[in-house]
Amino acid sequence: MKIHAWAAKSPKQPLTPFTYEKPLGENDVLIKIKYCTLSKADTFFIDNFWGDMKFPLVPSSDMFGEVMEKGNNVTTINIGDYVGVGYQVYACLKCEYCKQGNEQFCKKQRLIGIHEYGGLAEHIIVNEHFAYKIPPKLQKPEYVSLVCYGLTAYSAITHANLTKNMKIGVIGVGNLGHWAVQILASQGFSVSAFTHTDTKLEQLKQLGVTTFINTLDAKALNANEGMYDFLLVTTYHSYDWSHFIKLLKPEGTLCFVGLPGVNISFPALLLADYARRKITGSYIGSRKDMHDLLNFAQTHDIKAITQVFPVSEVNNVISLRRKNAIPFNAVIQIS
Repeated sequence: MKIHAWAAKSPKQPLTPFTYEKPLGENDVLIKIKYCTLSKADTFFIDNFWGDMKFPLVPSSDMFGEVMEKGNNVTTINIGDYVGVGYQVYACLKCEYCKQGNEQFCKKQRLIGIHEYGGLAEHIIVNEHFAYKIPPKLQKPEYVSLVCYGLTAYSAITHANLTKNMKIGVIGVGNLGHWAVQILASQGFSVSAFTHTDTKLEQLKQLGVTTFINTLDAKALNANEGMYDFLLVTTYHSYDWSHFIKLLKPEGTLCFVGLPGVNISFPALLLADYARRKITGSYIGSRKDMHDLLNFAQTHDIKAITQVFPVSEVNNVISLRRKNAIPFNAVIQIS
C-alpha cells in the first residue's frame, strides 16, 4: 500500500511530502491517523542529534487514529477501533524478555525513526499488539503524547519502587517532564521541578509542582544537597551532573529518561563516599505499562498541556520547537 507522509530527506532539512510503500501483513492493522505529536525529541531526530536516525525520516512517535483494515490473523483489534501507537511498533513476543512482559527490551523490536516511518502521515501500518485501544474519554489531542512520552515517564516512575514520604524531583519539565510531574502528584508525592524557564511556573503549579529550583543557580542547588530520594532526568540538556548527584540522599537515585547528546561524567566518589547512591536509566514501557497508564490517566484526569496545529504548519512547528517556543506538547491534526 502507498502511504503519504511528510519527511526530512536528510538531516536538518525541512519536511516535504513523501510517499512510501508497505504491505499489510497478516498480523498488522492499517490506521488512518487523526492526530500525531511533534515533540522536541522529533527535532533531535530530524537533526540526527544521537547519530542513529535513518533518512528519509518521517517523525512522530505518538499518534491516534482509526483502524481501517486488518490482517487475516488479527484478533485483538477490530476495524473502526480508535487506537494509539507509540515509539515501539513490533516485538517478537517469543524471547525471554517478551515472555516476562518486558517487550520493550526485545532484541528484535522495531522502532519509529530507527526501523520504521513515524506518525506524521495519512496512515501507518503496525503490528496489532502495538496498537492500543484508546478509551472514548481520552480520544482528544491532549492525550496523544501518552503513548510515548507519558509511557516513558510512567514506566520509569512505576519501576522505581517509590514509597510514601520520599522527596522527589523532576529535572526538566517540558513535554516528558510535565507528564512525570502529573503522574507523581497524582500518586501523592510532593514534586520539585528543576527548570531554568520562569514562564512555565504557574502552569506547573496547577499540575502539582510544590517547589521550583533553578538548574542554573549553583547556590540553590547547593542549598538542597542530600535532600532527595529520587530525581528523574527528563531533559536533553547537558549539565554538570555532579551538582545533581550531590542532591541525593545516601541511598538516592538519579534516573535518566531524557538523553543528553554528549557523554556524562562525574567523580565516582559521589556515589560511594558516605553513600550508596545509584544512577539508572529507563526506556519506554511494556504493553502492560501502557494499558495501566491509560487506566491511570482516566482515573486521575491527567492530560498534556497542548497546542494543536494543522498539518500545513509542520515546518513552522519544528521551527518553534527548536526555539523552545512551545513549552509542552504540540499536536498536528492530520484528518
